[in-house]
Amino acid sequence: MKCLADVVHLSQTQVKRAKKKTFSPHLFPGMTTKKDRQECKCVLAADLKNRSSMILKHMSEKFNADTDQMKHEMPSVINAVLQCYGGDCSDCAEKSAGTCAGGDSDNWFVRSRSLRENGITALHPSETDIQTMREILLIVLGDEGIEKTWGLSTTQSNEAANRALSSRCPKNVKFSKSITARVGSAILTCNNGPGDAQRKISHRLGLPMSRGQKRYHAAEQKRNTYSQRHRRSPSTQTRRLQQDAKTRRDKLKRRQQAQLPSDYKKHQLDDSSSSSDSIPGGESPDKRLRRSVRRDHKYHCL
Repeated sequence: MKCLADVVHLSQTQVKRAKKKTFSPHLFPGMTTKKDRQECKCVLAADLKNRSSMILKHMSEKFNADTDQMKHEMPSVINAVLQCYGGDCSDCAEKSAGTCAGGDSDNWFVRSRSLRENGITALHPSETDIQTMREILLIVLGDEGIEKTWGLSTTQSNEAANRALSSRCPKNVKFSKSITARVGSAILTCNNGPGDAQRKISHRLGLPMSRGQKRYHAAEQKRNTYSQRHRRSPSTQTRRLQQDAKTRRDKLKRRQQAQLPSDYKKHQLDDSSSSSDSIPGGESPDKRLRRSVRRDHKYHCL
């Protein structure tokens, strides 16, 4: 019996490992500060995860989940992917597992939404960077990763059921009589949606439903279906990536503006003509007048 791993969790491990790696300063052209390179490294980690998932899915469909054939073919795929990141797409059309077509207008830097939205159009990896990226890809695309992800099984449905049970049956409350009904209602809602679940419960119990109740449950079911499709749609995912990229650009712009030297100078508002006619204490009459006005205004507000 194979010991399988969740594909999503294994991909998250891949991202965490990639963020801890150290890349050369010249990997991201145009990024001169350490903070900018760190943010680009996070984008690259997410991109490696997404591309690994696409490759794994493509190879599983191509060889009908035959792990032996996938293991035999995967080294050439990884080499082609690493060459693609380095700018050589000569082998991508045949060996990149459908992720890159190899053309100028249809390569991976154009297809990848995470790279495109963050303005990364090229990479300059060194030999050490290539080896580091290979280690990251092998977490999912290596022999051990292929064995663990056989069948592309996930535990997302189990986690969704656990979240639904936690919302209906919180651990800090004891349901001595209604626990069975609450669990059944949570599972029924997960499988059918809130509107259809309520209609089935009413039909099972023999409870009549008015016309208004039927309209309400139908509208609730429609909202739930629309919300699920909206979250999973490519346009929503693209918009989320665009917003993340915009937030990152705004942070970079604010940092650059904060590093600019200020043109403020002390006593720049003082009148130069009255500076010579100052009191012995070193305070000009205009400055003393402004201070008295602020003090009177303060007392007036109180």
